[in-house]
Parts: sequence; C-alpha cells; structure tokens
Amino acid sequence: MSKDHIKLSSNTESARQAAELYALRRMLAASQGTFSISIAVCNSPALRDYIIETLRSEEDGIYILYLPDDAFDVLDCAENKIENAEYQTLFITNLEASLSSSESTHPILRSLNASRELWKNTFPCPVVFWLPEYAATLLIKEARDFWAWRSHQFDFVSEMVAPLKALSDKASGDLLLASNLSIDEKQFRIAELHQRIEEVGPNPDSVMVHHVRLWLDEIAWLHKLIGNLDKAELVHDQSLEIDSRLNNKAGMAIDYGSIGLIALTRGDLDKAKAMFREALNLYQQLRDKEGIAVCYNNLGLIEDSRGNIDEAEVYFNKSLDIAIQLNHNEGQAIDYGNLGNIAHKRGNYGSAKKLHIKALEIDKQLGNKQGMASDYGNLGLCASAQGDLESAIHFYRKALEIQEQIGDLEGMANQYGNLGLIARELGDLEDSERLFNQVLEINEKLGNQVQIANTFCNLGSLANLRNNVDEARHLWSQARDLFERVDMPHMVKRMQEAINELN
Repeated sequence: MSKDHIKLSSNTESARQAAELYALRRMLAASQGTFSISIAVCNSPALRDYIIETLRSEEDGIYILYLPDDAFDVLDCAENKIENAEYQTLFITNLEASLSSSESTHPILRSLNASRELWKNTFPCPVVFWLPEYAATLLIKEARDFWAWRSHQFDFVSEMVAPLKALSDKASGDLLLASNLSIDEKQFRIAELHQRIEEVGPNPDSVMVHHVRLWLDEIAWLHKLIGNLDKAELVHDQSLEIDSRLNNKAGMAIDYGSIGLIALTRGDLDKAKAMFREALNLYQQLRDKEGIAVCYNNLGLIEDSRGNIDEAEVYFNKSLDIAIQLNHNEGQAIDYGNLGNIAHKRGNYGSAKKLHIKALEIDKQLGNKQGMASDYGNLGLCASAQGDLESAIHFYRKALEIQEQIGDLEGMANQYGNLGLIARELGDLEDSERLFNQVLEINEKLGNQVQIANTFCNLGSLANLRNNVDEARHLWSQARDLFERVDMPHMVKRMQEAINELN
C-alpha cells in the first residue's frame, strides 16, 4: 500500500537484467552443438538458482555441475561427473567455494587457465560458468587466457545495490510500479533489494533504517504477487519488528495491513480481520485518511467473503468517499471494482458493468496492469452472467494474458476458474476439469483455503454431471468442511444442501 505514487516508469535495472536473460536464452538456442564459453555474473545464489531453473524448464538437456568445495581441476571434475550423462548445455556453479580469501593466487584458476584448449574437444556445447562478481574479477586476473576465450558475458548484478546509489532509486516503495514488472523482473528486483539490505548491514543508522523498511515492504509485496506467501509474511514480520522498535506507527499500520492481506489470500478471515482492525486503529490515531480508506476496503473484502454483502457495501462506500475526497485515483478504481462485484452478486449486471468500466478507465490512466487485469476479469463475469459467453472468454483471456506477464498467480487462478466455468457451460467437461485442476494447483501453492474449497465445489459439480455421485459427495464434503473451517456459514449451508440433494 504505497503512500506516494511517482509517475509510472520502467524499473531500469530490472528491465536491463531481463534483457540479459533474453540474450542468454538466444545464445543457448543459437549455440546448440557448438562449443562456447560464457560467464554469467550473479551475486545472489537465490537469483542464480531461479534463472537456472527457469532455463531448465524451457530447454531440455541442461546439465548443472555443482563443484565440490575442495575442487582443484574444473575440467577433471566435469569429465568425471558427466561422463555418461546426456546434455546439450553445461552450467558450472560453486567455483567460488574453492577461492580462499587467505591465498594470493588460487590453484583452481591456474588449472582452469592451463586446461583452456582441452575444453573445446571435451564439450562440444555451450559451457556457462556462474560466478559472483568477486570470483569473476579473480578469474580475469588469474586465468587471463581462459577469460579471453569467453564468447559471451551476462551480468545479473544491479548497479543500484550500493546503499548510497540505492538512495537515489525513485522506484523504491512504488508498489504500483513493482506490480507491473514481469515475473523475471520481479525476481531481479527482489535480489537487488536483498543485496542492498545486506550491504547496509545488521545495524543501519537512523536515516538508512527507514530506507531498509521501505525495501522490505517492496520485497514482501513482490513475493506476495508471485505467490511466495511464506516469504512475504516473514519479511513483513521483519518490517514490523523494526517499526515497533522505532515506534513508527505509520509503518506498523502498513505492516498489519499487509499481514492481513496475506491472511486473506490464505482464507484465514479471522486473522485478516484482526490485522485490518489493528491497522485501522493506528491510522485513526494518525488521522491518516488514505490509510483509513484502505482499511475500510479490506474490511469490506472480509464481509464480502463471508456473504455479508450489505456490510461489505457499507465499507466499500466509506472507502470510496474518502478516496474521492483525497482525489486518490488508485483507491477509487479499487472501490469501484469492489462495488461492481456487489452489484453483480445482487443481479444488477448493468450497474456492475458500468462500475467495472469506470475502474478500468482509471487503471488504464494509471497504467496499473494488475488493476486492469482484475477489471477485465470482472467484465468477463458480467458478460457471462448475461449469456454473452464469447465476450466473457475474450475478457478472461485479456485478463489472463496480463496476469501471466506480471506473474500474478492469484489472478491467474481466478481466470482459469472462470474459463473452466465457461467450458462446463459449453459441455466440454474434460477441458473444464483441466482448468479447475490448474486452479487447485495454484491455490494449494498459495494456501488459499477459500479458493481450494470453491474448486472442490466446481469439481464436485463436474462429477455430478458425469453421474459420479460418490465422487461428487466426496468433493462437496471436502468443500463444506473447508468453508466451515474458514467461517463461511452461507457456503457451508449451500454445500450441505447440494450433498443432501444427492441422497
């Protein structure tokens, strides 16, 4: 929940690193069957592993050689480890573990330099060494001939890591900008922010500590967007600890609200409500109207989830009134969208459509991709409810395209579910089941109990259509029990009624 939105622009460092990944992909595709040496410089092991796993999921035949800590001869290690393996590309990691800081020269680098001409005959494929920056520097100094053989170098190191440089990063804390990053750019940004915090050290001064907590907020937001809820919650806990120590009530309010959103995503409505109440209390003490509006909106989401749409509407309207008063466009778009959903649930599809179009117009002006995707999905729901399935599919696919681009797992699950309902209505039960299982897989990863229950409900309906009564009863019973666990009595009642009708 960023308080100050700068003009939306691209995150230059994340975009540059994404371009480096694209170049690495192109090199691998163009160099199959041909020997080449490349150096990939990356200081973050987590980011390195993410990039490698991403590439392995896209390309067959990538062999990962993790060198032992006491390695002396890289070529000998490689020959022994992959003697009988099938591979088209060789990635070599952990060379840095053999570089002792107590030595002025390093045997492993001398050995690498001496064996340079043997690599071409031994490995007729692209060979990529993954090194942190300091190891690449030592390689240049101590294995100059080997370094000269490199055909490519890929840099996954941000120039904005150093604390003093990082202070000039205008993108820090802009969660709208962070939301619009592609999934790869989000990973690069997370690594960059973690490196900044590591550079600052465990005891930042009174000025730097405020930047650290801003970076923590952004890291947590990025993790939440790509579905790493446990990591997001851990970071928010760190941020809350800092804010509590500083008695930073504004920061504590943001932390409580963010932890509440994670609980809401998991379907833990009681915890979410408690966190939103804590945040609201602090914002009221601070007389922070924008924060109060955010809390009203979030409390409206709780009531909406529990089927209390009248109470939800009251909260959404209170939030909207403040957003209009403050001329806070992003808040208005969110409120219009939520009020559109309330109108939809009441069967007022014309009113719902107008509200969602209003939200979409604002989100387009802001360049808010996540908001636009949500709006398209909501317009799809309106079209589906009015029987225009072709338009519904069009809107769902537009939403899904954006959500896949920015790595919004929660949004992707919603669209897969919506498309699954359309497939069921069109009689394509096999495709419907495939889509619902995709929804289930994502929500199990997110730990979203409410959406898992909804998916069991939908899968149960498919079983019932196939006259598989026992399977339908089993799935609806699972849905009922989950709805009961998350305190959604209206859905418990609906599931029990459906089960009773099977008997």
